[in-house]
Amino acid sequence: MKKIIALLSLLLALCMVACSSGIAAVEETATVENKTEAATEETKETEGEAMPEGPHDPTGFATGFGKVVVNPAPGVGLGGFGNSDERTSTYVSDDICISCAAISDGEQKILLFSLDSCGVSKTNWNQVARVVEKELGVPKENIVLNASHSHSAPSIYGGGNVAKYMQSFYKGALYAAKYAVADLDKTEVKIAKTQTEGLSYIRRYIKKDTGEFVGNWP
Repeated sequence: MKKIIALLSLLLALCMVACSSGIAAVEETATVENKTEAATEETKETEGEAMPEGPHDPTGFATGFGKVVVNPAPGVGLGGFGNSDERTSTYVSDDICISCAAISDGEQKILLFSLDSCGVSKTNWNQVARVVEKELGVPKENIVLNASHSHSAPSIYGGGNVAKYMQSFYKGALYAAKYAVADLDKTEVKIAKTQTEGLSYIRRYIKKDTGEFVGNWP
């Protein structure tokens, strides 16, 4: 178990961009007529359920990944800016996804979720953890939820007419976990290092004359 804790930070980053062996659309999702043709074709590719292909060897140190699409119907409140009751979705531009990374030492498992959402609440965690623990036997204390902080995703943490959507959301989280656990396979971890420029920036600027940080980037 100590090996899992030591690699938690590394694999949490991997979880956010995880590619899964099984991708599925969840019930009650909607394809909007005015989506672009390319986006519509992309959505079709994610429909249906597909468990990871085997065989897999989950003994020893192993990892697995799962991902589902949980697009909302139009009219769902969007998170961010504190006005989710006013900002509502009109169509799906990019798929809203739930990704899950499963990590095992051969005896215990940790599940790391990455959610396309502006934030995540304790209520969200309790609901996901309760269902996953019941269905897969993974203890609640071994389940972590992370939000990508998208301001163009459903407000899953409260407000914005999302009650019906949350049924699909929680079902999607369970499927993502099931796919990740089914995908567990022996893993050898290696670490590489490189330097990348222009990957991110701070939203404050520096005065040339004093070097002082000032406000947000104009």
